[in-house]
Amino acid sequence: MNSVKNQKRGKFFALLVLINIMGLAAAAILSPIVKDIAQAFSVQEDEIYYIQTITLIATAIFTIFWAFIADKYERIKVLRGSIIIWTVFCFLSILARDPLTLLLFQIVMVFGIAAIIPTTYSMTTDLIHKYGRSESFGWLSMAQNLGSGFAFLLGGFLIDFSDWRTPFIILSVLGTLGLPLLFFKFKEPQRGQMEEELCAVFEQCKTYNYRLSLKDFRMVIKPTSNFLILASGFISIFCTGAIGYTFVTMMRTDHQCSSTLATIFLIIIFIPQIFFPILLGKISDKRAEKNPTILIKILIVCTIITIIGYSIGFLIPFKFAGDILIEGTIFDVLLFVIILFFSLGFASGIPPMLFSALSYLNPPETRATIYSISEVTRSIGRGVGIAIMAFLAVNVFNGFYSVPMTLSTLFLLISAVLIIPIFITYSKDIAKLQEKLKERAQAILSRKNI
Repeated sequence: MNSVKNQKRGKFFALLVLINIMGLAAAAILSPIVKDIAQAFSVQEDEIYYIQTITLIATAIFTIFWAFIADKYERIKVLRGSIIIWTVFCFLSILARDPLTLLLFQIVMVFGIAAIIPTTYSMTTDLIHKYGRSESFGWLSMAQNLGSGFAFLLGGFLIDFSDWRTPFIILSVLGTLGLPLLFFKFKEPQRGQMEEELCAVFEQCKTYNYRLSLKDFRMVIKPTSNFLILASGFISIFCTGAIGYTFVTMMRTDHQCSSTLATIFLIIIFIPQIFFPILLGKISDKRAEKNPTILIKILIVCTIITIIGYSIGFLIPFKFAGDILIEGTIFDVLLFVIILFFSLGFASGIPPMLFSALSYLNPPETRATIYSISEVTRSIGRGVGIAIMAFLAVNVFNGFYSVPMTLSTLFLLISAVLIIPIFITYSKDIAKLQEKLKERAQAILSRKNI
């Protein structure tokens, strides 16, 4: 019986992974075709990047709305409605004729996309045992990286053969594929069913029906560790998010690659972002039962390696004329690829470690909220980072992105410093949550036996 349940949970989790791929692909599709949209609308590139920034900040705001709904009602119903919204408005974006109308369509589209993170991460904690969550969040992080990569592939390759609208059409069609399964095959997982402290509740009462009150939401901001993790994530995404969204443009401007060649470079250095989050998640899960602070240690290691790699890699000089190397040597190109291959790999390990660390600190009924707050901070940070990067590149560095990208590693350094105090607070905050869940379990069982 348990093997059947585990198999069904695995299939449901696989569907959540696919939904993250498609949703995050739609969220990232503007970036690889910024030049082409700007040319179609006869505007500067940075105007389109500002649209990306505004929609990222809008996503952050909308995430709070969806999280509040998801923590009080069935998350699977929330997810169904959100997918319908974003797929429809992803398709309608092809009707845009200027930056303003594109912005309006994109804002409604990301309103739907904003529900993906809080609902899928919250349901994952009720599908996977806590000592397997780092790996699971690694899979979700991989899905988001794969989604962004898929968007860059669509934009990078198709733009040479069609106009900027084609990727939107493809993504809107692909995004609807999971809806039949969500409507007919899978049901909402029970909140808290994977928490050891609540096992007796599920054995005797079959359900953990804890009603949220306003005081419960204070638990989200009260633990010191929560605040430090959220602050660190906010600062680090200034760098990692901006670089991810501007990489293809950087290759086309700084190194004068064709769109196709820039996309090939992206594919090569993107590969580790598929398996690094999962590998690092496996390593942390094996050791987390004995020492949960392993998550924080891996987080700091990933950040330091990323800082060193970015600082060296982006300053390596070489140029192409289309697809022919005209400045620098093939050794320079290979060194650039190898350094960024590992740098982006370790950078992709940062988000799953953050999300997994938060899952140890927050009860089942507020996890959608804490993940939405994390996504708010990360979305705003990413949006501001992109805006800063675009402004510096266009207005200060004559259209070149390499130097601003290198300077952005200062934000990663600050984020690493913010993480250090968590070594003092993390274990204490975890113990407090475990005690609180045990008290709730006893109270529920006492009411049942009366």
